[in-house]
Amino acid sequence: MLKHIKKKMCQNREVKNLVIKIYRLAVLASFAIVSTKLSAAEYAHYFSSSLGMINMSFQEGETPISSLDPDEDEIIPRLQDSGTSSVLSMELSYHVPISAKMDYFGKLVLPIQLSSGDSYVYGGGGMNYFFGGLSSELSAENQTVRIRMTPRLRYYAGGQVGLGYLVYLTETAKKTDMVLDVSAHGGGIYSFRGRWGIKGEVGYGMGFGTNISTTGLRIFVGSTYTF
Repeated sequence: MLKHIKKKMCQNREVKNLVIKIYRLAVLASFAIVSTKLSAAEYAHYFSSSLGMINMSFQEGETPISSLDPDEDEIIPRLQDSGTSSVLSMELSYHVPISAKMDYFGKLVLPIQLSSGDSYVYGGGGMNYFFGGLSSELSAENQTVRIRMTPRLRYYAGGQVGLGYLVYLTETAKKTDMVLDVSAHGGGIYSFRGRWGIKGEVGYGMGFGTNISTTGLRIFVGSTYTF
């Protein structure tokens, strides 16, 4: 009797699994048929605003100068200044997705604490590659059907290049320099309430200027808004 009951239960479980598989295939087939009649997919642009810290280490290049004594031909190297510069900053960026996994962006970084003497202004652009979920909200439609897919949680990595203007303090003076800033970063976005999201990002960059070279860590946390 028990064997008969167990056998019947197994048969019922197999039938249930078969029904689930058929249902899933039917849903996928329906979606495929509908999607062939939809207009081209569009990915929504989004804006990001974040606050964070940029911590840079700088090193001045060696520039030889002549001796102060006109009777001597000795070349004396100028003392090199080095140190660190920490700037509390605001980051603004606008993102344009180009596929399900990639987007382009333009970025502006502004200092929000000038009393310390150090500041850094940056403008540039780059690209992100998304590992989890779509790069942004996806929408497609025709006269009767509209499909919208909003990624909940997605991770990305990318790179950027731009120009930065650094104001830094040394033991002897307050100095400035323009640098070519090249950096890589990684982060994540968690979307909620439709169009809003929370964003966190960590990056590491190098700068090449006329008088100095820099390396630095950047950490930002903020929000996103999808248009």
